[in-house]
Amino acid sequence: MAIKPRIDEEAIKNIEYLIKMERYKEAGEFGEYLLDRHPHLDELGIALCLQLLDIYIVLNDGESFKRLFNHYENILKEHTNPFIRTKMNLLLGHYYLHIGHDYEECLQYYQKSISLAFQYQYHLQLVVAINNMTAAFEKRHVPIQTIYQFLKFNMIVAEKIEDQNSNSYVEGHLMYFRIMTMLRKFDNVKRKIALFLEKDLNNMTRVRVLHALQYCQYTAGEYIQSLETSKKALIILEQDSALKGYVAGYENIYKTMKLAAKAMNLPVYKAYEQQYEHYRRLGEVKKQINKKVSAEIHVNMPHFLKAKDFYAEVESATGTFILIQHADAASILPVVKDQYPLSWTCLTNSIGIFIPQLLTEREVEALLVPVVDAKQYSFCHSGEDDITGRDYYYLLQAQVYYKERT
Repeated sequence: MAIKPRIDEEAIKNIEYLIKMERYKEAGEFGEYLLDRHPHLDELGIALCLQLLDIYIVLNDGESFKRLFNHYENILKEHTNPFIRTKMNLLLGHYYLHIGHDYEECLQYYQKSISLAFQYQYHLQLVVAINNMTAAFEKRHVPIQTIYQFLKFNMIVAEKIEDQNSNSYVEGHLMYFRIMTMLRKFDNVKRKIALFLEKDLNNMTRVRVLHALQYCQYTAGEYIQSLETSKKALIILEQDSALKGYVAGYENIYKTMKLAAKAMNLPVYKAYEQQYEHYRRLGEVKKQINKKVSAEIHVNMPHFLKAKDFYAEVESATGTFILIQHADAASILPVVKDQYPLSWTCLTNSIGIFIPQLLTEREVEALLVPVVDAKQYSFCHSGEDDITGRDYYYLLQAQVYYKERT
């Protein structure tokens, strides 16, 4: 019996989950594996291709972006779906902004995506294009007042096509708030944020809006109010387990907190500085891990317990894999199972196990067949194809991702 992952809605959800958790390298590897097995793109394949291009932008991997884009360029550019055309222009804008550093070229693509997004009412894509155009203007040293007028006009445009109670609408204003803060339009920022905080926002958006308010108050010299706002944001981060890995949120908040405490010459400044440095380092760990192939991050099982501190830090920064390099896989699994009863495929909620062809085909099928027979994972299927160690690996990982996100 041969069982392999395939491109379907569950596979796309797994990629989306990994992106949300900022596990970009894992998402890229899994997506490339799926595309390799499905060279003829259908709608789901195109969605996966766009996700991969997005991932390569985040990883600043221009070579992989160009390779994938050039391979599917005709399919993507000639597609009649306006959303795909909008997304394609956005991605090309991102490429020229963040990798090619050709700001004139990127502005052309962003302008095309703004026109399409407004025409077809794709608010999220409209906001992304507006904010990235703003970043390009800053790179070109466009006067701040000109950038402000651009944002002010486009926020009015966005209001015409978006539910003003949505999280994406609110998050679309964060760049606008930053520019207004730089122009010292503090009352305007605080008034708008007060209205947003009355809305039913998800916790991620609420934290980001509170950070915008915190920064505005600090810049205005309202240091006590800035610290009070900071503490509200920290309470949300600490109480919501889903935000455990939001390292950038902690880093940004503590950065402003230490500046406010220093401005008031408070003794607590040192504590805030230590917290800021802690999350800044975690952010660096996260960036390094996200750039690595999962198999490059490994530890020998006999030494696992000695490495607990390191992996605790890694796990708090991002989900990753532990590669078990051991001749006797059968003796490893019971150890893992005893110490981590949640599942033999999970060491923690976000660390999976990669077993590179250490089990026989019969042993692997004994583990997988009951799962597939029970129809627990719709992204698995049976067939007559030969199944490789790579197939086993991604099937196991697909199950880990499913377990984590559900």
